[in-house]
Amino acid sequence: MRLLPDRMCSSVSLAYLLARASDTLADTEGLDPRVKLEALHAFMEKDLIRVEKLVRAQYLAELDHVGERKLLEQLAQIVKEVERLDTVEQEQINWVTEVIAQGQCMDIQRFEVDKKEMESEGELLDYCYSVAGCVGEFWTRMGFHHDPSFSLLDKDELEVLGRDFGIGLQLVNILRDAPKDLEGGRVYIPGMRTLEKEGIDPWLEKAHAAMVQGVSYSDSLRHRFSRIAVYLPAVLGEDTLTLIERASLSQWRAGVKVARVDVFRELFSGLLRSQKKKI
Repeated sequence: MRLLPDRMCSSVSLAYLLARASDTLADTEGLDPRVKLEALHAFMEKDLIRVEKLVRAQYLAELDHVGERKLLEQLAQIVKEVERLDTVEQEQINWVTEVIAQGQCMDIQRFEVDKKEMESEGELLDYCYSVAGCVGEFWTRMGFHHDPSFSLLDKDELEVLGRDFGIGLQLVNILRDAPKDLEGGRVYIPGMRTLEKEGIDPWLEKAHAAMVQGVSYSDSLRHRFSRIAVYLPAVLGEDTLTLIERASLSQWRAGVKVARVDVFRELFSGLLRSQKKKI
């Protein structure tokens, strides 16, 4: 986000903080799922007094991470900063954070309350849209709001690329974390009862295709550093998928992660790519 133009960076960063706050409300361990659902609904309704009461009464005792504690304690201040933005930015931030929180509520209801699993491809893709695909649409709208020449593509075409890329990034997360989620009773991949590589092949293909769309999104952007900001997660997502494909079951279960040296390598390749596009 620090690579984005200043005005876009402000709105995207505030949306990110709100999304991280709702993520903390949804994922804090040791809480009754009904408490988490109540907190998320209060968050969506902008009932910050009720959120603050729940944070103090329920969340702080369970949160070990200093950053997460501080984030929830400063939620009201973040909302005030959003209210200083223009009307379009406020509307889009409210929209994207509500869609994300709704997806998180469905996740808690499905896995923690109803004890169910993802049953269909459509159900999984809807979830991926709500927690990530909508973010690609949000980035696109903010980009064009601040710069009408944001992309070589028109806004509608870029929104589709952004949505599909966001969905793909969430699929990468799901595929990477499938062993841990499966052990915890969260079955995101329809039909996956045991940890096996064969069952994820169609989803690997979808995720690979989405990373290609992410690179296409990046290549269309006029601002050099905006291109890098999109290119980097796309190629790191592709690298993660390759690691999953090459990993044994034990390696997959232990966790796959792109090495720091490879992150810097991909960043450098993005810089070179951007310079080539500019010439």
